[in-house]
Amino acid sequence: MKKTFIVILILLPVFMFAQINSLLPAKYLGGDASGTIRNWKNSGSSIINAFEKEGKKIRIDHFIVVSEEGIFPGKTPVGEKIIQLLNKMKDRKGWKLLYFPKGVYVVDKEIVIDIPGAVIKGTLSNNEEEVTVFKFDLKEDVKNCFLVKEDSVGLEDFAIIDQNLSAPANQIKNKGRLRKMIRLSSDECWVRRVNSRKANYGHVSIIGNHNTVTACFFFDAHEYGGGGEGYGVQIGSYASYNRIENNIFSSLRHSVVLSAEPRYNVIAYNYSSRVTSTSCGGWIIDEGCGDIQLHGNGSNPRYSGPALNLFEGNIVQKVVIDYAHKHNGNYNTFFRNSSIEGLGIEESQNATQYQQNIIAFHGDCSCPWFSDACEKLLKLGFHKYWIENESYLDISNEYPSLYLPEKPEWYTGSWPFQLKRHYSDEFNPAKRRKMTSASNNVLNVFDMYEIEKSKIKVN
Repeated sequence: MKKTFIVILILLPVFMFAQINSLLPAKYLGGDASGTIRNWKNSGSSIINAFEKEGKKIRIDHFIVVSEEGIFPGKTPVGEKIIQLLNKMKDRKGWKLLYFPKGVYVVDKEIVIDIPGAVIKGTLSNNEEEVTVFKFDLKEDVKNCFLVKEDSVGLEDFAIIDQNLSAPANQIKNKGRLRKMIRLSSDECWVRRVNSRKANYGHVSIIGNHNTVTACFFFDAHEYGGGGEGYGVQIGSYASYNRIENNIFSSLRHSVVLSAEPRYNVIAYNYSSRVTSTSCGGWIIDEGCGDIQLHGNGSNPRYSGPALNLFEGNIVQKVVIDYAHKHNGNYNTFFRNSSIEGLGIEESQNATQYQQNIIAFHGDCSCPWFSDACEKLLKLGFHKYWIENESYLDISNEYPSLYLPEKPEWYTGSWPFQLKRHYSDEFNPAKRRKMTSASNNVLNVFDMYEIEKSKIKVN
């Protein structure tokens, strides 16, 4: 019996890759099919993955209710006290959870988290009176509300808003353009069940690796013009193996945008609606603004553009492969996505712009300025179950996912994600949540942590 068990363990991944290779040839995966698939499968924080797959919890060594440290909701700013508390935690080894009970906390400082193993946690609920809210009113021209500079940091279960009230009227736009709500510049971090409102440059900016953003709600911006305003999640630099999964985006210029040279990231099962913009790089708004945007950066000798990223199971208004910063990299894979306004691609002299994989895509191809970019995409890239005669309906359930080995617990509804003839009939968990609730309907959940019950005080 033992020998049979070992053989199954060895052959299962090989069988999985063989299945995928029959759908998507190895040469369209950068020449190393098993390695590429393995990277997608292992995207995101290993801490979150271990909890979701195996139920492995984090044992909290230091549980701190911030009210016991003199930090209270109310009109008095608490930025300096939060910074002092974080500094106090630097000498403590192990995992540290800072719990912020319900209420509105006015924060007047950039919160830099530079200690590993720290979790900032609040309360999130449909009832507005039962929510932890961070209202940032930053007088200085700082670039972030939360800046995460160390590995293994979690932000979860709270609402956040950038008020921008203290900036002079003529500086609000410039201040807002530069600032991100949350910036992850480190690895193995997560943003989970966070409702973020009124960002400008972006709600979450990622330049680290193996981070997870999941079950969040990102909506609204102060400005919707060019230069980086109105972003949801931005993945830049050489960021790799990050997972943006099961989130809601609304009233943003770009919900998810990739630029510079991010690779092996997974953007999956998100729902985006109401794209809003006053500028899209010179294009008319309807043509140039995508919920999902590949933003290039091939013009910079340091970068070759986003490549080898996976987009799966998303429901959006439009996907755009632009030329705003020159060409994109190749072998980005779009699998089982729905886009009401289709896929837009801008013309480029570089072949990698067109070497993309489009599989089971509900939406047409459109090209600004009547270029032949769509024809080049069909010729130089790989496509299957796409354009012809609603062929996206024909994909077999034999290929449920390119990164998930099985249906995850958080996935509600039929599996795999089903494309339908009518857009209104398509649902993934994020869209279903948006249609039934304005937030994530979570209250005082310590699901991922081992904490002595006597230490948990949630009032």
